[in-house]
Amino acid sequence: MKLKLAYFFILLSAFLLVDTACTNVQVDLTNPELVVQKFLEGQATNNRKVVNALLTDDLQKRFKEQKLYLNEREGIGKGTLVESKTLLAWDEEDKKVYQLNYSVQYKKDNETKKKGFKEAVSLTQQDGKWYIDDYFPDKN
Repeated sequence: MKLKLAYFFILLSAFLLVDTACTNVQVDLTNPELVVQKFLEGQATNNRKVVNALLTDDLQKRFKEQKLYLNEREGIGKGTLVESKTLLAWDEEDKKVYQLNYSVQYKKDNETKKKGFKEAVSLTQQDGKWYIDDYFPDKN
């Protein structure tokens, strides 16, 4: 009985370790350009874990309250980032603003569609890491 209980705990520990490793979001927060690119990918693919990992706590709350996730705002479901261009519009030591021009390809009603967006994000540096602290969505 003790041996079965030990195997159970070993299996449970292994499952928890694998589950935790799969849910962690790996993003290089020291590079603001990578943060912006991951944000675009997360928005396009409806990966809220990635998007939330890049946002300040205040902006996370705003995303939920104002339904700023791309799939909620546009009703396009999970898509693919097919084109992206970012332009650094404001550059200070601990503050950056990027203009975002990107396209998302998605399926709707068994039809492949593509939609383009022009938006902006503001990043702030906290303890050597960059986080998105403001978001200006496309106002179609």
